[in-house]
Amino acid sequence: MMEQWNRIRIIRILTFLALLLAAVVPAQSANLKSIADSIRQEYGIPELGYAVMSADSVMEIATLGFKRAHSDIAAQPNDRFHLGSCTKAITGMVAGLMVKRGRIQWDTKFFDLYPELKQGSDSAYYNMTLVELLSHRARIQPLTEEEEYPPRDGFTGSGSQRYQFVAWVLRKEPVESDEPYSYSNAGYAAAAIMLEKVSGKTWKELIRDLGRELGVDFGFSWPNIADSNQPWGHDVKDGDLVPLPPSDPYRLKWVEPAGDINMNLPDYAKFLQINLQGLQGKSQLLNREEFEFLHFGVPDHYAIGWTWGVNDKGHRVSAHDGSADTFYCWAYIISEIDRGYIVVANSANKEGVKEFLKVLLKTYGK
Repeated sequence: MMEQWNRIRIIRILTFLALLLAAVVPAQSANLKSIADSIRQEYGIPELGYAVMSADSVMEIATLGFKRAHSDIAAQPNDRFHLGSCTKAITGMVAGLMVKRGRIQWDTKFFDLYPELKQGSDSAYYNMTLVELLSHRARIQPLTEEEEYPPRDGFTGSGSQRYQFVAWVLRKEPVESDEPYSYSNAGYAAAAIMLEKVSGKTWKELIRDLGRELGVDFGFSWPNIADSNQPWGHDVKDGDLVPLPPSDPYRLKWVEPAGDINMNLPDYAKFLQINLQGLQGKSQLLNREEFEFLHFGVPDHYAIGWTWGVNDKGHRVSAHDGSADTFYCWAYIISEIDRGYIVVANSANKEGVKEFLKVLLKTYGK
């Protein structure tokens, strides 16, 4: 009889705790939305989105504000955001899968696949490999600023525009630096044509294949090019936010494997969850060691599309931020506490995004 009574008490206690949690979670979510909207307005961000996830569930997800400044076009849950350099982790995952499937190796040399480009290239690049390109160890010029690029009609020869662009880049002298790596968007363009060569597919085709495999939808370039009802990016002119209409970012196309994917927040959250699952050994896509390599496998804090380090709690963090000047994205993973965070905005306001990421870390743990 006493045993039965104890079971009843335990059931009642668990029921009470479940009801209490059910009451607390919506209140916490409402409070986070309020804080997010305050930060959005304080920093002049038209639309702010965020998500918090574990490997198995999305705990918070929201979009707030407006798709364009000076409009009443409200944010929607499936709005798409330009990821900027957070694209690098997606290109890196494609490379990891191709290595796993024996199509290429991390130490495959670029000029073993493109010997015709060796003549005319700087000799410092002769032995560069896939892993060096994806981890920014090839010392290729960064090409992170618009003025570093050739003009729109700069390439009219044979081969794809990206192929010609890479040939142009490799004629430039390497970066001289004592730092362990030299960040380069152009290096990702070179890595992408290696993947194209061994697969017989374009980079976009490889990304679409990955999307089908993961069950997510990867888009390309500015979200409003394919659909003007999607969020517009913004520039600042004379202290005011200016919505940017659909345009052809031709320079960005040359380095799109480094920074030109867009996604909606639910799909991007799923992508981070897949990485969390992989780091915990719960993925059939790649095993734990293969995910570990993508996130942490190269020393000195940059692996394959992810920066990494150890935070003040002693937990390893893999993260990346990205912006092509008109959107901003921050992805943040702490696998040891089973947490992933995303904050996105349709303006390049790093400080506002960073401020709200701090709020999420304080709320859900780091």
